[in-house]
Amino acid sequence: MKKRARDYLTYTGILVVLAVIVGLLVYFTSNRPSAKNPFGLLGDSFSISGLAGLIGVLFLIIKNEGYFDLISYGVKRVFKASFNAKYKQDMPQTYLEYREAMKDKRKPSSLPFLIMSCSFFVVGCIFIILYYFVPLS
Repeated sequence: MKKRARDYLTYTGILVVLAVIVGLLVYFTSNRPSAKNPFGLLGDSFSISGLAGLIGVLFLIIKNEGYFDLISYGVKRVFKASFNAKYKQDMPQTYLEYREAMKDKRKPSSLPFLIMSCSFFVVGCIFIILYYFVPLS
């Protein structure tokens, strides 16, 4: 199986599991009126899982841009200095050296995760619209 198709299947599986968990939580707590309606339940499940996926994609984009490098450099430096006597040989000496080394390790952006999260969010919004405009007898 191609890597791209495997990525789509992996992210779809993650979001489906998250949607099932959210749906079960909404259904069994039943403190929302949408828990009694299938459209409302599906709308809550898909939209919340899609939104959680979009937040995850946002964090991946921020991480891939290197905004957390300063924090990770400081934490690694402190722990290596505390527990490793040879930390000066194991780690770059300056933050700029560390940032350049991390630039090579960055993964490309997660476009399949973004696409699947957006599609789950859109499907959830469609179910929410159906919940409000389609009466169930």
